Order: sequence, then C-alpha cells, then structure tokens
Amino acid sequence: VGGNLTYWSDNQASVDSGAKVVGKTVKNTPVIAKAPDPKKILGVLTIFGLVVKLVSLISTFILGLLFIHFLPKFTQNTLETLRVKTWPSLGIGFIALFITPILAVILFITVIGFPLGLILLPLYFIAVYLSRLAVVILVGQQIFKQTKNKTNDVLSLLIGLIVYGILTLIPIVGGLVSFFVILFGLGAALITLKNPPQSVPSVRKSS
Repeated sequence: VGGNLTYWSDNQASVDSGAKVVGKTVKNTPVIAKAPDPKKILGVLTIFGLVVKLVSLISTFILGLLFIHFLPKFTQNTLETLRVKTWPSLGIGFIALFITPILAVILFITVIGFPLGLILLPLYFIAVYLSRLAVVILVGQQIFKQTKNKTNDVLSLLIGLIVYGILTLIPIVGGLVSFFVILFGLGAALITLKNPPQSVPSVRKSS
C-alpha cells in the first residue's frame, strides 16, 4: 500500500508477510447503532398523545363556545333531545356512524353520485367530531345539578370537557367513553335536525 491504511474493525489488521504499508495504519472501532430504548419511545408517544388530546379538547371548547353563542337554539334543542330521547339518540347515532361511510363509498363508485360522496364524507367527519359537544355540556349540567350550584352552558361545557378528557385517558374505558359519546351526540343532533323539540329556552340554568 503506497499510502495510509485506514480500516474499521474490532480486531487488528492481518497484513500478509509480503505486503508493506508505506504510510500509517489507522484502526477505527466500528460504531454500532444502539437499538431504540422502548421506554423512551413509549414516553415520546405518550407525550405526543397527551398534546394531541389537549389540542383536541381546546379546539372542542372553542367550537362549543361558537355553538353556544351563534346556534343557541340548536344547542339547547339537542340537549333537550338527549334528555327526552336518550336511547333513540343512541340507536340513530349507531346507524349513522356506520351506514354513512358505506353510503359514501357507494356514491364514490358511481359516476353520478361521486360529487355527493365528496360532500358527504367531509360532513360526516365534521359531524362525528362535533357530536361530543352536546354530551359534554349535558354532563357538565348534571354535575352542577348534583352539587346544587348555578351554572351556564359555558361552565357546563368546560366541566364536561374536563371530565371527558380524564375518562378518555383511561385505557379501554376511554375508547368506550369516546365511542358512546359520539353515538349519543350524533344521534341527538340528527333527531334534532329532523324534529326539534318544542319550547326549549335559549339558555338553560341549573340550580
């Protein structure tokens, strides 16, 4: 070798007796990539999940404020539907949650229905996301009612979201809570749109 010899190995280089290195022989220890620490990965994923959940709860609170302010009648009607048609809301929500995507797929595979599918699918996801608003407000109202403290929809929304956020952190239980909240909220909203309750006050207070 007419120059330097640089190599990477855990062992010393074996140079043939007839070979000669004119320059320097430099031995480097190979860098072995360490396997990722499962605990660190789990920690990063946990933090990421908590951040996502916090952002989701904050956005839900903001959307809830908008609904309470700009759509007070619809909000109160949906709450009343949840109170008086609780189980029908669950059934309608279940049907809507699973039938709507199937209907959207059917529309997508037809030439005429493709534009309707493009409209239906985004509306479906928006409705599912917003479906928890009425449920968390109602939960907040019931909590204030049990404590015999006066409240309004904004405070009820805040307390309901806190309770919802805590419950959804529990493994398995959190998934079930989210699922049934969507069913009840989605069903109540659909029933209200078709047949709103009569004589519901714009602002409901619990005593």
